[in-house]
Amino acid sequence: AVPARGAAMVVEVRDTRTASTFRADASGRLQAALDQVLPPPERYLCVWHVSGPEPLSIWQAVPPSKEFVPLGSIVTCTGRDQQPPLDAMRCVPKAWATKAAAPELIWEGSEGCIWQAAAMGVLLPTRGRAKPDAVLELDPRKMRLEAPAGR
Repeated sequence: AVPARGAAMVVEVRDTRTASTFRADASGRLQAALDQVLPPPERYLCVWHVSGPEPLSIWQAVPPSKEFVPLGSIVTCTGRDQQPPLDAMRCVPKAWATKAAAPELIWEGSEGCIWQAAAMGVLLPTRGRAKPDAVLELDPRKMRLEAPAGR
């Protein structure tokens, strides 16, 4: 089922093996699996920034390859020269995403606008008033992950 508008989704990655011989390295294996399936971005681009006593920066993640996409943005109260940590968000497989319905304008300021995708509430900033080209959302119906046979 698709969550209601604005509902949060959590993707949980856990090791279901019960053999005690694997428990010692479970944390390392889970981190390796997480990095492979849901990798951190390669870097961030500052989409727009407001200077002043209370600076505000909005960042868009750059995925590690064309096989992955970021969903949403990160907002920081830092200057544009201080990127968020790479582990602040994860990218998802492009195959798990679907094009969202036309986004709705929810905020407009001198630096740009913030748009919200209809189904899951993904927020995307733009410079000026132009709508984002393609807004992607996570589609739970497409989320499939299967271990290779024999593992």
